[in-house]
Amino acid sequence: ITAITESVSKVKGLVDEVSVASRQQAQGIDQVSQAIAQMEKVTQTTAATAEESAAAGEELSAQSETSLAIVGRLNALVGGASTGTAPVDSAQPSTVRERTVDRRAA
Repeated sequence: ITAITESVSKVKGLVDEVSVASRQQAQGIDQVSQAIAQMEKVTQTTAATAEESAAAGEELSAQSETSLAIVGRLNALVGGASTGTAPVDSAQPSTVRERTVDRRAA
């Protein structure tokens, strides 16, 4: 009977150890799951930010092209032609209009 009692105590000790190890493993799995969820959130945020940055870059590129065209026309008006008219691009803002330049009056 003493041998049986000792064996049962050893088995109980082993079962307790397995129970503790299982709880620790479950906690570790929960921590990994939380970390993965956080990484997914950061990845989605980064993707959204990259998409917004790309759109902003395209908009800035289009604005710079428009600005270059306006500067080119202004340059032609100021120093590029002695008389004549500067062409008007209908896609440009309405503040830039065709003007007659007469440098003799200046």
